[in-house]
Parts: sequence; C-alpha cells; structure tokens
Amino acid sequence: MEKWNQSLQAHYSIVSVENDAIVGFGDIDSTGYLDRLFFHADYQGKGIASAICDQLEQAVPGNITTHASITAKPFYCNNGLIIILAVCWLPLP
Repeated sequence: MEKWNQSLQAHYSIVSVENDAIVGFGDIDSTGYLDRLFFHADYQGKGIASAICDQLEQAVPGNITTHASITAKPFYCNNGLIIILAVCWLPLP
C-alpha cells in the first residue's frame, strides 16, 4: 500500500466517487504515462472511465502512453488512442 500511496501522490490522480463509494480512479505521470485506470464493473458503460481518462490526458502536454491489458484495449481504441503492439519472439530451446 505504501508504494501505491507514493506513486499516486507523485502522479496527477483522479478519483470518481458516487454515494460515498469510490467507483473509479486513474493517474498519469508528468511524462504522459497513464499508469492506472480502474473502475468498478457495475459502472461500466456509464462514461466514468472516459471522463477520468479525458481529465488525465488534459493534465500533461504531448503524447499519452500506457501499457494496456488485452481487455482494456477496446476501451482505448474506442476513445481515440492508437494501439501499437510490440511482440518479441524468443527461440525455443
């Protein structure tokens, strides 16, 4: 918890609250790296993640980068981000 606390305090962070419950949060560092973007599954499709992402993108100049999970990629694509995939293959022994 201490490492997350330090990271969130060092970054620009946004928390979405509804009825005294956290329903989503995200953070971005000064280089434009979108580190975390999480929201509660019950609030999916309500625009919360998009609103958080929009605010985070406005907080830093230049390009935004992130390492997105395969399940998060559709969200980012639907919100205008370009997905660049790098795959490295290692030879089998």
